Amino acid sequence: MSLLAQIKQDQLAARKAKETAKAALLTTLIGEVEMVGKNDGNREVTDVEVVAMVKKFLKNVNETLKALGGIEGGIAMQYMAESQILESYLPKQFTEDQLTTILDSIKIEISAGPKDMGKMLGLLKNRFDGQYDGRLASTVAKSLIS
Repeated sequence: MSLLAQIKQDQLAARKAKETAKAALLTTLIGEVEMVGKNDGNREVTDVEVVAMVKKFLKNVNETLKALGGIEGGIAMQYMAESQILESYLPKQFTEDQLTTILDSIKIEISAGPKDMGKMLGLLKNRFDGQYDGRLASTVAKSLIS
């Protein structure tokens, strides 16, 4: 099942359970995700595009929480709940050890030298897009080729 299909299924379940906040969030997310495909020749969206949109929504929620500056109450609780809902749709992120193992195998595969960090990170992105923190991957790659 695609990630978009899972989100649609969860949205329907939230509507049936009268979880209006969750249903509204997922309805908005579905609309934004589907626009990506419609704007690109009316095609189906990929899971990578769905993950990118979820990350965009999550970033906005986290910025709003930061702007609230530790205010406690209903609105902050609502945004924290939205954050948890959105995070549930993101793939599990690689740990530093896992990234080190993967990047080391890529380094060996392409016989990477000090100037091949971009090539290593490009292969990582092609194979595991959305499953790692880019900043951490860059740090690990630098340590492996220096």
